[in-house]
Amino acid sequence: MLKKIDPFQVFAITTMIIFPTMVLSFPKFLTEISGSIGWFVFSVAGSIIGTISYIILMLSYKYSDYGLISDVRKILGNYLSCIVIIPIIICLISNVIETFYFSVKIIAVIIEENPPLIFFIGIVLLAIYLSYKGIEIIARFSILMFIVYIAGFSIIIFGHSTSGFKGVNMDLLYPFKFNIESIIRGSFISIHWFLSSLFILLLWKPYLKDKKRSMKFSSLANLGTQLVFNSVFILALAFFGVDLAMKIEFPFYFYIKSFPIQGLEIVIFVSWLSITVAKFGIFYFTIIKAVSDVFYIRNYKRLVIPVSIMITSIAIFVYNRAHLFSSNDYIEYSVINTVVFYIPFTLILMFIYLIPYFKRLYDSI
Repeated sequence: MLKKIDPFQVFAITTMIIFPTMVLSFPKFLTEISGSIGWFVFSVAGSIIGTISYIILMLSYKYSDYGLISDVRKILGNYLSCIVIIPIIICLISNVIETFYFSVKIIAVIIEENPPLIFFIGIVLLAIYLSYKGIEIIARFSILMFIVYIAGFSIIIFGHSTSGFKGVNMDLLYPFKFNIESIIRGSFISIHWFLSSLFILLLWKPYLKDKKRSMKFSSLANLGTQLVFNSVFILALAFFGVDLAMKIEFPFYFYIKSFPIQGLEIVIFVSWLSITVAKFGIFYFTIIKAVSDVFYIRNYKRLVIPVSIMITSIAIFVYNRAHLFSSNDYIEYSVINTVVFYIPFTLILMFIYLIPYFKRLYDSI
């Protein structure tokens, strides 16, 4: 019997996908691109992709109870379907690489030295274990890590409210400069995090207990992420100002570290590490399962070790050369990646799921 996950687990998983890297890193990059209106840009991207995702999920769930790969094969055939499926797998691998890159950087900042490779191997081994155990264990672990994250965030808010910390100055958010180019570029750098959750939910479709409620809960996760990120972004800018925030690698971390309470940065680290392990497990399982479906391998567990080694090796290879890239290089890479892969293949997916409806309409004429 196929194991299933409930809508609240979908909510936790969607949050795990979007949150870990975004909260720590995006204030810097969005500030560089969009200045003090970065929060607005993020909400625009999240709202647009949330709407598109809801439409595609609705079309997909009405079409069949099978996963994305099976649907695309049935509609397009074996050969044409590869044109769509393979780029989506590449997008998911790209997300793993990006998460790995920022994971290494934030740990180096927190412990104030280059961490040993064994530390990351430990995170990857946990992710591999989760992917081997399957979706039910991943869902339970995501719920647990989501609770840890909520507890950590609550401790930070409580610490902020009781410490008498007066470092925030809302005047630093002004003036708001609305520029079409900065809004578009800032949206592109935000979009791929939201689209990754769409791809995963489409691939996980057979595992969902209640598809209609799962759509609603994934939309709530999108909205909740927007609210939390906007709060983080505004607080970081109101403390550092635009000019300083765009120069600091992880502005929210250093904002929390400035509180007159010892140990809050440890709370951040534990919370972030917990949901990062869950995120790696989600992505590893999804990629491995997608590869097994592409090659008609019934027992996906046979691929856990080789595919995990491949993904991790690529991530380490990219990281070892990432020190050659500047912040502008990362921004350009994210924008190009979104324009070339994420947006086109999302629109292609929507069109693919509309084909059966066009056929029915044509046949009825």
